[in-house]
Amino acid sequence: MSAATRPPAGKLLALEQLQVAYGGIRAVKGIDLTVEPNETVCLIGANGAGKTTTLKAITGLVRAAAGKIDAVDMVPCVARFRPLWNQLGVNKAP
Repeated sequence: MSAATRPPAGKLLALEQLQVAYGGIRAVKGIDLTVEPNETVCLIGANGAGKTTTLKAITGLVRAAAGKIDAVDMVPCVARFRPLWNQLGVNKAP
């Protein structure tokens, strides 16, 4: 998987067939998602469904095994992912 690139025109974020694995365990199995300006998105799912792992892949905290992440002006920032989440307007609730 390559570094984040620019999303299609008018999109803030685009995920195409995003996959993340921890060893042999596939935590995220092919997510497609687009986020447009002024849009609010909420990831909902059962424990272990891959919500947090998806956010970690978007911010660069974990490496995607496959797929594509396109984001506007996003630089993966492992050491400072929370400020990046705030900058992007991404929030995680327990």
